Amino acid sequence: MIKPPENVTPRNKPQVIEPDDENHGKLILDFVINKELGLSFIDDFDNEDVYPIMFVLIAKCLYFIGYGTDATPEKAHDLFLYKMKRNGWVHGAKVDINNKKHPDMTDWKNLSSYKRNEYGRIADLVQEAIEYYEEKGWG
Repeated sequence: MIKPPENVTPRNKPQVIEPDDENHGKLILDFVINKELGLSFIDDFDNEDVYPIMFVLIAKCLYFIGYGTDATPEKAHDLFLYKMKRNGWVHGAKVDINNKKHPDMTDWKNLSSYKRNEYGRIADLVQEAIEYYEEKGWG
């Protein structure tokens, strides 16, 4: 049985978005995916050519969206590992969608500095999206 990362539960972290408004999460994901990939989460989600890339980005964003601004990159990676393992993914030298292998399926300390910095960048993008929609309105 795969266990969730320690001290990671929705109840022990402040919420960034209202949990009953799933539209906020979709808007944040759309903002981040547009900034990172030039795509739309809402419009391009069913595109099989880009879905694998979006899947990984979404998995890395979800911790920051659902658990609060005090989330650390290391904790986000732990949750990424947990969610991916739960879906049958394992470590592999390259991303292999068919065999569910991914090079980021490793402990935080084994990630390259580039990959560790990527989590900080994603956290910044999620925060930028939240600030944007708080200023412009969530509608």
